[in-house]
Amino acid sequence: MGNPPGTSSFTVEALSLQIEQNVNAQDYSLIIGAYQLDMVNGSIDSRTHNLAVGDLFGSYNYVIGGTADGFNMVNIPGSADTLGMGLSLDGSV
Repeated sequence: MGNPPGTSSFTVEALSLQIEQNVNAQDYSLIIGAYQLDMVNGSIDSRTHNLAVGDLFGSYNYVIGGTADGFNMVNIPGSADTLGMGLSLDGSV
């Protein structure tokens, strides 16, 4: 049957910590305000580092890709006033 059509990706910029590179696909969850974006079986497609101001204040940028059938977005009830962001791997926050 082959791969499902379509792709999906997260581009996450300026993280203060690195995400551990894993050979196997993982589940990723990105929370932006009242929205949770989930990607099942995603992989890190690219990773860049900005250490212009040294290791202490370095930032890390990632593109995490997967297929469109593994992507889901939901509204988190009761969090409409939240402006926070977060990224989790395999369901951990």
